[in-house]
Amino acid sequence: MASLQEKLLAMKNKLKPTETIVMSESGKEIVEKRNSDGTFEKVEDKPEEDGQDVSNRRRKKVERLQRMGFVVDLKPDMQLAQLYPGVFLGSQDVAAELNLLKANKITHIVNCATGIQDHFPTHFQYLHIDMLDLPTTSMDEHLDTVHAFIDNCLGNNGKVLVHCNAGVSRAATFVLSYIMKKTKSGFNAALQNARTIRPGI
Repeated sequence: MASLQEKLLAMKNKLKPTETIVMSESGKEIVEKRNSDGTFEKVEDKPEEDGQDVSNRRRKKVERLQRMGFVVDLKPDMQLAQLYPGVFLGSQDVAAELNLLKANKITHIVNCATGIQDHFPTHFQYLHIDMLDLPTTSMDEHLDTVHAFIDNCLGNNGKVLVHCNAGVSRAATFVLSYIMKKTKSGFNAALQNARTIRPGI
């Protein structure tokens, strides 16, 4: 029988070299690889998708957020995830794209983001709930209002987008609570199903 040390060595020998993308506090991405001596070597700076550096305005925003301890992802999240018939979940990026919203026949929007305005009030019916993404934020007091807004939308053959800033916690909570209410499903089942469509939740 092989010793623990022999088993660990055998597993180590099966490992393959890989490159890792590291995001710095400024939002800059760097590709690194690990050397045989265990140290890391920078392979290349990963360019932005459009081949350009971040715009000055965005860089200033990143620097401001960096001072507050955030690591900023500058890539827009354009997924409009339908988690229930007529009910979509997304980020603030989706909420600012009129063509995308119209292409998906969105008629109503629940905006529960921090510091994000209702971009197209002449095109959509909005429910705006300005709430912080904090563990201490109580969402219970808003559930009935959000559920009634979604019911009204679907009852009029509309489609609703529920968004916060990232589309993974506040908005997801409202959508999951609505799904649980309508389907009588438990939290784990609703979450597991939602993650097959929007894995970042």
